[in-house]
Amino acid sequence: MSWYLPLKYLHIALALLSLSSFMLRWFWMARGSAWFNHALTRRLPHMIDTAFLLSGIILAVAISQYPFVHDWLTAKVLGLVLYILFGTLALKRAPNLIWKTFFFVLALATFAYIVGVARSWNPQSWLIYLAGD
Repeated sequence: MSWYLPLKYLHIALALLSLSSFMLRWFWMARGSAWFNHALTRRLPHMIDTAFLLSGIILAVAISQYPFVHDWLTAKVLGLVLYILFGTLALKRAPNLIWKTFFFVLALATFAYIVGVARSWNPQSWLIYLAGD
């Protein structure tokens, strides 16, 4: 499993790229920039997110942890579904900038939740650190 650590770091790098591209696209959308509708802006995030998802699936198999079997991974997958929903609303589907901003903040909070679950291997995410031992 000598490839585990490089794959884990690739997964983290892709997570940061995914989040950065989401934030940049939201900024361009909010500003009415032509970059928001550029072909590369529409295609590249899908390629990044696909690689991100594939690296996550490979990691899950490598550590023998599976969604709907292990609660922390189930929480990550459900969080991912919410993140995608909020992201879609933030970039396209919400009726105006106020609602798009609301869903943008929810998407960022959901992303932070997913990171907390990934770090703690616990569905309570960052809250587990507040409880102390």
